[in-house]
Amino acid sequence: MMTLLLNVEINFYALLLSYVIPLIVYSFNYQSELDKDIFTDREKVEYLEKRKNISIYLQTLLITLLIALMVIISSIQLMIFMAVIIFGGITYTYFFKALTRKIIGFKSIYATTLWAWYGTFFIVLLYSIQPDLLIFFMFIFLFLRLFANAIFFDIKDIEADRRSSLLTIPIVAGTANSIRAINWINVLSIIVLIVGVITDIVPLYAISLILFSAYSYYYANSGATSDKRHLLNNTYVLADAEFILWPVVLALSKAIFYTAGLTS
Repeated sequence: MMTLLLNVEINFYALLLSYVIPLIVYSFNYQSELDKDIFTDREKVEYLEKRKNISIYLQTLLITLLIALMVIISSIQLMIFMAVIIFGGITYTYFFKALTRKIIGFKSIYATTLWAWYGTFFIVLLYSIQPDLLIFFMFIFLFLRLFANAIFFDIKDIEADRRSSLLTIPIVAGTANSIRAINWINVLSIIVLIVGVITDIVPLYAISLILFSAYSYYYANSGATSDKRHLLNNTYVLADAEFILWPVVLALSKAIFYTAGLTS
């Protein structure tokens, strides 16, 4: 999505690297929290427990792939950036997450900030692009979209988080109020995008990303009001699928706008 907005060439190695980093962080996170996840997702825990013996080999493979990609890309500033992201992701499990026992919603805010920063500045550093207002607007947009997603997933984790004495937004505010918060965050992300387009900071074709506010509204409200486990699980698949759809919708929108002569 960022390569499309910044009009830079898509780098295959960069795409692979951008996939490997979160995979390393979350594979570590999942294995470290099996004892807590048993209360909210027994199937996932049983699946991971069966593969616990090979997890170390998979993580070694991922780290080896990460090092190889960093050598290929050969960017010192990107290496430092990646190291900070991985360190921040892994220490989240052991330190920052626990701060949510004192600060309401901290784990969601921390994770959202980390990944919004990663999603925004990865391409900026890779191509040594000078940060401007477009970068700022996209960081805010990413933060809001990811924050809504984080709150939604915290609803699923209420039982485990309550056992850990974490003051997440759903635990403190309740499910209904959390869904309302997600809906308001959706509205705010629309406002940010519209302001960016009106001021000619964000490309006109990016207005298509507004579609994901309606998308988010659907899965959040469907998942929260459903008593059927399979529907609830499907809404969480939809929640994460949003990020896969961003570049698809943006690429189609960009092509349509260029063809229609609405943007240069």
